[in-house]
Amino acid sequence: MVKLMTILVGIDLGTSSIKALGFNTNGDKIFEYHNNISLITFSNRLNWFEQNPKEILNNVVKLIKNICSRYRSEEIIIGFSSTSPSLVPLDEKGEPLYNVIAWMDRRACEETSELDEKIGKDNIYFKTGLHLDPLFTAVKILWLKKNRPDIFSKTRYFVQVKDYVFYNLTGEPVTDYSHISETLLYKIDGRWFDELLNVIDITPDRLFTPDFSEKIFEPSRNLRELINSRKDGLRIALGGVDSVVSTIGAGAIAENIITDTTGTSSCLDVTISSPILDKLKRFETYFHAIPGKYIIEGALPSSGEALDKILEIIGCSNKSPDEYVAELDLERPSGIVLLPFFAGTRTPDWKPELKGVIHGLSLTTSKSELVKAVMEGVAFWERRVLEDLAELGIEVSEVRGVGGGATRYWLQIKANITGIRHAALREKEASAFGAALIAGKGYNVYKDYNEIAEKLIKVEKVYEANIDSYRKEEYENYYKLFIKLWSTITSN
Repeated sequence: MVKLMTILVGIDLGTSSIKALGFNTNGDKIFEYHNNISLITFSNRLNWFEQNPKEILNNVVKLIKNICSRYRSEEIIIGFSSTSPSLVPLDEKGEPLYNVIAWMDRRACEETSELDEKIGKDNIYFKTGLHLDPLFTAVKILWLKKNRPDIFSKTRYFVQVKDYVFYNLTGEPVTDYSHISETLLYKIDGRWFDELLNVIDITPDRLFTPDFSEKIFEPSRNLRELINSRKDGLRIALGGVDSVVSTIGAGAIAENIITDTTGTSSCLDVTISSPILDKLKRFETYFHAIPGKYIIEGALPSSGEALDKILEIIGCSNKSPDEYVAELDLERPSGIVLLPFFAGTRTPDWKPELKGVIHGLSLTTSKSELVKAVMEGVAFWERRVLEDLAELGIEVSEVRGVGGGATRYWLQIKANITGIRHAALREKEASAFGAALIAGKGYNVYKDYNEIAEKLIKVEKVYEANIDSYRKEEYENYYKLFIKLWSTITSN
C-alpha cells in the first residue's frame, strides 16, 4: 500500500482575516489562502468589538473544503491558532446565542470593578498569572449575566471563538490549556478557580474540557459530508492561542530566545519550564501549547497600530514605513522620543488609560523622522521589557521577529537599541506555521518540539547592533528620557 503524502495545515483565526497555510513535513510552504472576515464596531460604543461566529465558521469550512478538494490523495492534518480571549455563548445544540465578543472588547469595565471588590485583583493575578481586565472571558461572562440575562440563562456552554469552530468541525466539547488559562477561570496550578466561578454563577461543566494542543481528533460526520472528504484522510489538532503557538512557529522554545510578534500590537513571549508569578506583576504567565511548559509574556497594545495612526495623521499612504526610514541615516536617532501607548500599556505597568506622547518636535521635523520615532519607541519599550525579564533571571540572547512588523529596518533599530541580536525568519506567519507544526507533532510526524526547532525553523537574516559608541551613547540618553517621560505620565 502506498503511503499518502502528509500536508500539515495551520489555520489562524485573526481579528479581520482567516489564514490557512499548508506545509510539507520538511516545513516547506505549499499553499497560502486568506479570507477576510468582518469586525463589527459600534459608533456609539467605542470599546465594543464583535464578530459573526457563523461567518468565521463558514469561512473555515470553505477553506478546508477547498484544500481537501485540491489535495484529494494526501493526508490533511490541521492545527489551529486563534486570537484570545473571546466569548461565544452556545445553546444546548451548540448554536451561538450572541456574536463573538472579541478579544479587544472592553465593555465590561463595571464588571471588572465588581470582581476586584469581591475577589481582589492581586488574588486573581497570583492564582491565574493574569491581570484582572475586561479583556478576559470570565469578565465578559459576568457582563453577559448582568446585561443580557436572557442569553445567560439559555447558555449551555461559554466558549471562545476557536472552541466554537473546533466543536463544529469535530463534535467534541474540548478546548486547549492555553485558551482555558486565558479565561481567568483556570488557575496556573491546573485547577478550576472555584471562587471566581461562584461569583459569576457558573460551574465547570458549562465550559469545555481542556486538553493538550497537539491532541488529534477525527472530523465530524457533518464536516465530512460538507467537504466530501475521506474519513481517513483528514485529522484536526486542537492548537492554541496565537501568541503561544507563534513561539513554536519561531522555534523559540529555549529560555534564552524570545518571540517578538509585532502586528497591530506587540507580544514578547518566552517559553519557561515553571510558572513565574512576578511579585511586581509586570508580566503575565499562562499555559503553553507544549505540555509541561508555560509562557511568560510582555505586551504592548499598540505598536503597528501606533505606526498606522502616525502615517494616517501625517498623510503617508504611498510608501511603506521602511521606505520612509530608508531616507534617513539608520544609525542616527530620529531626535524624537515617542511613547507608543496609543491604547495604554500592559507591560510592565497594566494601565489601559495611558496615552501616547511625542516629545521633541521642531519646525524641521520630517515625516520620515516621525515614522522612525514610532519604531524607536517600540524598541525602547522592548528594551525595558528585556531588562525586567533579566531581573527575573531570564537572560535573552536572541529575539525572533514575526508578524507584519518584522521588517528589515525595524529589526535593525531594535537590535541597535536593545543591543541584542534580532532574527528574521523564512516563515513570517509564525502562528499558522506553529499550528501546523503542533498538528504534525500530534500526528507523530515529529519526535518532539526540539526536533521541530532544530530542523524546521529557518533563520533568514540576523541583525546585530550596528552603531558606533557615539550613536550608542545618543540612544542611551534618549532611552533615559523615554523612561523618565513614561514614569511621569504613569505617576500623574
